[in-house]
Amino acid sequence: MSADNHIDRALSPWLYEGADPPAAEPAETRLLSAAAAPGAVRLTPETLLSAAARLEGLRAEASADVNAALKDSDHVNIGRNLQLTKAVEHVHERWGEKLKHLLEDMDDRAGRIRKAATNWQENEQAVTKALIRK
Repeated sequence: MSADNHIDRALSPWLYEGADPPAAEPAETRLLSAAAAPGAVRLTPETLLSAAARLEGLRAEASADVNAALKDSDHVNIGRNLQLTKAVEHVHERWGEKLKHLLEDMDDRAGRIRKAATNWQENEQAVTKALIRK
């Protein structure tokens, strides 16, 4: 493998100054480094589960707020102008459709995040169990 195609150079370009390889130290990619910059997010199954819970909370808030607004505008007496009444009804229907799609999307994403966290935990347990046996 040539120096230009070295995997460590590709994963950790900041460790190389010029053409010289870095000193022999523990490898660091900074992808999930414990020494990550302040404010960096450390990804763990618990972080994913927390994100899923927050998304579910946002979903509940969006559902409650938009449904309350739609309910408040149901059968509002607009007046004698039929075109205005039809326009308000159309907007009302569109908001209902958009809310439905948004909530479905949020449910789907929260479910996928939870599944990823569960799979991660199961994989770590399987690897740990396999390594302990040997």
